[in-house]
This record gives sequence, C-alpha cells and structure tokens, in this order.
Amino acid sequence: MKFPELIDRDISWLAFNERVLQEAEDPQVPLMERLRFLGIFSSNLDEFFRVRIATIKRRAELKSAKIEARKAAKFLDEVKSIVLKQQKKLNEIYENQIRPELVEQGIQIINETELTALEQEEIGNYFDLKVAPRLFPLMISDLREFPNIDDGKIYLAVKLLGEQVHDPYAILNIPTQFLTRFYVLKYEESVKKIILIDDVIRANLHKIFKITGATGYEAHTIKLSRDAELDIEESGSSSMMDKIAKSIKQRKKGSPTRFIYDLHISPDFFKVLSNKLKIAKTQAIPGSRYHNFKDFIKFPSLGRTDLEYDTIKPIRISSLEKNEPILLHLLKCDELIAYPYQSFSYVAQLLREASINPLVTEINATLYRLAEFSAVANALINAARNGKKVRVLTELRARFMERENIEWSRRLRDEGVEILDTISNVKVHSKLLQIKLMHNGQERFIGHIGTGNFNENTATMYADMSLLTSDKEINREISMVFKLIRNFKPDKFKFNHLWVSPTNTRSRLIESIDNEIVEAKNKRPAHMILKCNSLEDTELCYKILEAAEKGVKVELLIRGIFRLPLALKHKNIKALSILDRYLEHSRIFYFNAAGKELIYIGSADIMTRNLDYRIEVTVPIKNLEHKTLLKKYLELQLDDNTKARYLHGDLSNTYRRNNKPLVRSQMDYYQILNDI
Repeated sequence: MKFPELIDRDISWLAFNERVLQEAEDPQVPLMERLRFLGIFSSNLDEFFRVRIATIKRRAELKSAKIEARKAAKFLDEVKSIVLKQQKKLNEIYENQIRPELVEQGIQIINETELTALEQEEIGNYFDLKVAPRLFPLMISDLREFPNIDDGKIYLAVKLLGEQVHDPYAILNIPTQFLTRFYVLKYEESVKKIILIDDVIRANLHKIFKITGATGYEAHTIKLSRDAELDIEESGSSSMMDKIAKSIKQRKKGSPTRFIYDLHISPDFFKVLSNKLKIAKTQAIPGSRYHNFKDFIKFPSLGRTDLEYDTIKPIRISSLEKNEPILLHLLKCDELIAYPYQSFSYVAQLLREASINPLVTEINATLYRLAEFSAVANALINAARNGKKVRVLTELRARFMERENIEWSRRLRDEGVEILDTISNVKVHSKLLQIKLMHNGQERFIGHIGTGNFNENTATMYADMSLLTSDKEINREISMVFKLIRNFKPDKFKFNHLWVSPTNTRSRLIESIDNEIVEAKNKRPAHMILKCNSLEDTELCYKILEAAEKGVKVELLIRGIFRLPLALKHKNIKALSILDRYLEHSRIFYFNAAGKELIYIGSADIMTRNLDYRIEVTVPIKNLEHKTLLKKYLELQLDDNTKARYLHGDLSNTYRRNNKPLVRSQMDYYQILNDI
C-alpha cells in the first residue's frame, strides 16, 4: 500500500508553535494570559533552536555526506523563512493588539523616550541602586579576544558616538537572571506604567560610559542561541554524573544556531558582530526592539485578576479525604487522578504516609522533572531517614534539568537514598512509583503510573493523569520495570499487561491497530482514539494510515508534532489539536477491541525515541468507572469546537467550528468531575 510522503517533523512542530501564537492573538483569551502565550511561544522557539536546529546544523556541516549536508542546509533556509514570518506576527500581535488593549485597561508599557522628568528621576535612582551594580560592559576591539556571549541571554549592543571615542562598540548583559525584566513605576496613580529593564539601561547609558568621552549612544538588543545537545563521552572511567556535568559546562561554548538582532542596528556594528561570532546567513534572524519574550510569562499581574483566567479550585476526591490513611484505602481500590482538575497533593500525601508508616519497607521511584522545592523528593528523603529502603532513578539527561537533577541525586544519596545508575543511551522517562509494605502478614504493593512528572508545580498547569493501584498483576510488572532499570537487558523481560519501552510498546501498539483492521475487514465496528503530544514515528504513521484506508474509524488528538499529510476531511480520520489554558500532556489510547473497549494511559508519545530509546510505561485501565471517565474525556476533546484546530496537510491550523452547542473540553471536563 503506497502512501504520500509524511510531513517533516520540524515543520510540523513550527505549525504547533503557531497555534500557541493563535492563543496570544485570540481576543477571547484574557489579556494577561495573551502576553504569557507570547512568552510560551518565545520559550518554545528557544528550545527548538538549541536542540532541533542544532542537530540539523550538525548535519549541514558534515563533510563526509555532501548530499545530506546540502539537504540540511536547504532545510535551514526553509526554517528561517517560517520563523521570520512567525516573528513578524508576534511583533504585530504585541504592538498592534496587546499593547493598545493594555492602554485601554490603564496599563502602559513605555520606553525611555516617554518618561516624564519625575519618572526619569525615579528610574535613575532604581538604576543606581539595583541595576548598575549588575552591569559589566565588554568593549569590542580588534586587539582583544571577543568576549563570550552566553546562550539565551539578552545583551545590549551599544555603539558609542563621538570624536573622542577610541573603542566604539560594546556589549552589555541585561541582568534578568538577577532582576525582574519589568519595573513598575510608582508615581502615577490613574495609570500603571511599566518599563522594561532594557530601557532602564538605555536611559542611563551616559552613566556607564561617561569615562569614554561618548556624546551619544545607539543601543540595540541582541541574543545568541547555542547548540545545547549534550556530547557525553562514552569512554573513560568518570561517572555518568561527572560526564554530564562536564558536558553542561561545554554548552556555554556551543556552536551558534541563531543570532537575533534588532533590525535597526547599524550595518557596521552588525558586520562586526557577525564576523566575531562567526554567524552564518541562515542563523541571523532580524527582530524588533525586544527579544526574549519568554520573560513575559512572568509579566506582573498588577493585581488585575480580571485580566487573567479565573482561578479554579482543585476538586477534592472524597474517597481520599476520609480519615482512613491513603495507603490503606489504595489496598482496597484504585484511584485515577486528573490534573490540574484534581490535586497532586494526594500523591505527596501518599509518600508522606509511606515515609512514616511502619508497615512500609521499600519505595522505588523514577524522577524526571522535579519541582524546585519538591515535596516528593523530600518525602523520599524522609522515608530513607526513617529506615525504609528507598531506590530512585533520577534521570540526569532530562533536557535543561540536568544540573538540577544532578543536585537532587547528590542530595538524595547523601540522605541515604540508593541512586540507580543512569542507563547509557537510554533515558528513563516513565512516571513510576512503587511502595512495598507488609499488610496482615502479606507482602503488598501500591504502584503509580502516570502521564506527567512528579512535579507539584507543573501539575497545576499540565493536563495529566495518574493511576494509583494495588493490582497484583500490574504491580508484579512494575517491579519488573525496576529490575530492568537496574539490569538493562530488555530481551530478558516479558511484559503481559504493561506496555514497556523499549521492549514491547511498539509491538503492542501495532498489534492493537492490526486487531482493529481485522474487525474492519470483517465488517464489524472498528475504532481507535490516540491522544498524545506527538505523532512522529514513521512506521506507526503509516500503520495508522493503513488502518483508516481499511475502514477503521481513527480519531487523533495530537498536541504537537503531527506528520500525517491529511486532506482537511479524510473519510476515516479525524485529527485535532487542542490548545487552551492548560498544556495537554496526557497520553491516552483507546481501542474498541471487538467491544471490549481497552483504554491505556502512560508516558510514551508515538515517537521513535519514546518507543525505542527510552524506558516508558503504559498501563491498561481496568476499573469500569475510570474507563468511563477517560472515554468521556476523549469524547469531549473530539467534540471541542472552541479550542480545537484541525490537523491536516496544509498546516493552516484552522479552528474547528460548527453550529453545535459550544464545547470547551478542558473546562467542561472540570465541571463533570466537579459534579461527581
């Protein structure tokens, strides 16, 4: 069966980030939230250039494979063209929509040219006391080695004017790592005025450079993204922790992947910077006055809750609110927790109980992204202090969390926790926890399998699911996963209930799809719903297309990368992407299975890396009530006509609209849980 070529994964990802921009553009989204979506777009794009473009750039520089290098170089040109259009759209949304609407709400974002005399005095005092001590100008001269520009930080490129100036070029780090990007002026009562720290510095350049004899200044923002992929030496006697720590330090000198500059910078200064930094044409991205819009994620609320989403209170789970310990409750029945609609605190409470309960003898966990002040990690430490056997795999290669995870590993080890070794070339991405206890003279287990991290902060922002279960078959196989982590020999382990990458997730997905194909061939109902963050793996993409062609009803809910080149309305495939106030993060798979209706949740996306190069765990949902809730959740998302976009070949992100009653799946699901 011949199918058309799949959409490139990176072009598809850029289309996803365009959907984030749509949220910033949507007048139905509260104004402060729209600013934050601009920040999310910017943060996403930063990571894209640091990781994906870094990988493609490496291919473009291959001398041993000229054809591959030419393809990669051509692709970089295509990416730049898309990014320039998106960057232009971001600036238009900010300047022509959001800023004027803020003014209507009595909030002004001003620059240094718009300050009154009184405001200039205030800004000057703030600069002298808070900003100036953080500023260390670097002069650019042919006689000196060019200073290092840190990845992701913003700088002012300052051109000094005047006949007495010897070195006319300087760069100045804008110290947002120490100070807020936004300063709220104090003296205006009727209008709230905000000035960016960039402009606070611009207003006071004469104080910094007065020794140079400059009579004027031109200051434009620049930013450099570097290759952030870790180059970990596989040889040598150093521990994996030491190798990763060394590789993190090397990021500071990673090859440039993107150079963003203010379009109005003088040509001579741009040439100097490009030459010094060795910037290729495809890497130079002209922008506007401000960069690092990701800082707008933390734009000050100014007490204007009316310009934000209404706060929703997590729904209490009555069965977990009784006087009975959660541990003992879970020995009798499973619980399914849906975040952020319900609280992550139940998981933290479970671990706190386990840390002091004399019945508990052992706790095993896999940790990928922890909160800064993690209740989970501290509960595990407390358990070790109380004499429990605690084993933890802290994934040291969780992207951009490497430094934090190294520190957590060291702290946990210092407190008596056994830290399991990182597995070479395989990330442990599963969201797995198991508590072992003695109850009524019997060895019992309580397991956790989730779609999201053990992170109480992201659990308020990401839509995820956790299953807590004492099911003996499931827990027997959870124990096997921890054995696999300790002794990574995938061929030695066979799982009958769990889907565990890299052993059987791919084969079980294909088997489940093939079963639906058989049903369709026999003229029986055949239906599957796949919800995940990305649909990228080539084999599974073609398998899904094959199923649809053979009569299976295929419904897809994919937040990010989507490679199927569908027509707008395919006869058997419906594909949607939902972006709303919460990040859709759960992975849920539904198969009709000849009327058995099998539903699974887990940590694996349908990506090659998740199927073949990570340890992931997906679990069948056995409880009928939980299956009903999950199916309702999927149905709401498929009916969403407020925040859903069609996914198809032209990547246009067309909103799904119809004449049916309005469905906003996230808020509607919250209401359903609230009514239970």
